[in-house]
Amino acid sequence: MREDALAGAFVARGFSAEQVTAIADLLDTQSATKADLEAAAHRLDTQIARLDAKIDSVERRLESKIDETFYNLDLKLEKLETKIIEAKYDTTKWLIGAIGFQALVIIGAIAGAVAAIVRFAPGAGR
Repeated sequence: MREDALAGAFVARGFSAEQVTAIADLLDTQSATKADLEAAAHRLDTQIARLDAKIDSVERRLESKIDETFYNLDLKLEKLETKIIEAKYDTTKWLIGAIGFQALVIIGAIAGAVAAIVRFAPGAGR
């Protein structure tokens, strides 16, 4: 009944019956009912929930990858520190060896010089 009154109002304002029918058909196909809007909202909620789950999954993978990267970096730093300590040890060992050898050479030279002086000094060997 209400639809007939609405159609009559359109006709009274100069619309033809075909135009009123076309407008009614357009409104029937293009307008959304509350149920249509609720269904669309439900679909959007479902899509948002899926996207949230995907985002959470990506975050977990990234956090895991970051943790793994830091762990590997820590291992490499420890290896580097070990190599530095070994290099310091080797350098110190070499220096001590070189200093010790030089000390022996110097002591030997002094002993040789003293022996030569004693041997060749006037009045020393007689």
